[in-house]
Amino acid sequence: NPVTGILGFSGLLLYVFCYTPLKKRTPFSVFAGAVPGAMPPLIGWAASGHDLSVGAWILCGIQFIWQFPHFWSIAWVQHADYLKAGFRMLPSPEGPGRATAFHALTYTAALLPAGLLPWVFHLSGPVSEGRFVALGVGALGGEVVAYERRARGDRIAVLDQDLARHAPEGGLDARHLAGRPDHAARLHGQVEAGERGPEDRDRDREDERGGQEVRPAPR
Repeated sequence: NPVTGILGFSGLLLYVFCYTPLKKRTPFSVFAGAVPGAMPPLIGWAASGHDLSVGAWILCGIQFIWQFPHFWSIAWVQHADYLKAGFRMLPSPEGPGRATAFHALTYTAALLPAGLLPWVFHLSGPVSEGRFVALGVGALGGEVVAYERRARGDRIAVLDQDLARHAPEGGLDARHLAGRPDHAARLHGQVEAGERGPEDRDRDREDERGGQEVRPAPR
């Protein structure tokens, strides 16, 4: 029918002439690509002979929101290849970092209330909604874990850089503290407070030779 044809042709135009060229210009290309990507529910609804009622738009909205964590997860894994091709797909200039993980987490969380709308408008039953909630909570949990891991990795990287700058004045060997954020943070705090100095280095090395952990300076 004409509505199906118009929707299909509009999606094709948006994908080819909007989303595709924008991939090399701006991360907002993902937003542009999510529009034609969300049209299949509308096309299917119209093709079945129904008007574009609230049910069609609910399914379209769910599909639209879902595409952001979907796109970004692919762009995260293939980030190096995308950069070689000149594609800018991730929402943050830092690439696969904490900001990108937070964006993906936000849209994944938005899927939960959006996915309940079919049940609210009597378009689905409790069984299908129960499955959706279970899958949604699982996906959200995965995003939370990914965000925490990335946030911890960023904290370790910043702390390692900071330790490398302060190591000589505090008698620290940053190589032995890299990747140990809790212990490194405690020692770094003592350096900033003036409680550690170069005289502590010999004691640290003696501890290391004896198989002991570098100890904070006595107060």
